[in-house]
Amino acid sequence: MIALFIGRFQPFHLGHLDALQQIAKKYDTIKVGIGSSNESGTDKNPYDFETRVQMINSCSLEIPANLEFYPLPDFGNDDKWLKNTLEVVGDFDTVFTGNPHVNKLFEEKCFKTKTQIFNFDICGSDIRTLIKKKEKYSFLIPSSVYQIIKTLA
Repeated sequence: MIALFIGRFQPFHLGHLDALQQIAKKYDTIKVGIGSSNESGTDKNPYDFETRVQMINSCSLEIPANLEFYPLPDFGNDDKWLKNTLEVVGDFDTVFTGNPHVNKLFEEKCFKTKTQIFNFDICGSDIRTLIKKKEKYSFLIPSSVYQIIKTLA
């Protein structure tokens, strides 16, 4: 069985890790769709695609599934985004996302979807704010991701 897990992962945090661990209990392969892959260097999207892949891969020993990574650029057009996503990622059984809008796009095309509910109340924008203010945030992300972010600062 193949899952598609879509997120921006700006940065990859403990909620994302928990979600991947939950998904891995039922799926052998997880296709990780990295949204806004064409964006980086901004307050909303500070990390590029490759850095986000590195963040997730740094936790791969904690995720008992085969992970595949796919860039999902923004187009400003839902139909174009969905068409591109389906072409890029290929076959999958279920879509997991914490984004209600993305969930709706797939449901409208009759894909099996699951809105991912994190066991952690963590928001990427809150982490980015803490980083910018130079406040403590390490408790919200895996230690390996913290090390990656430290090297970028």
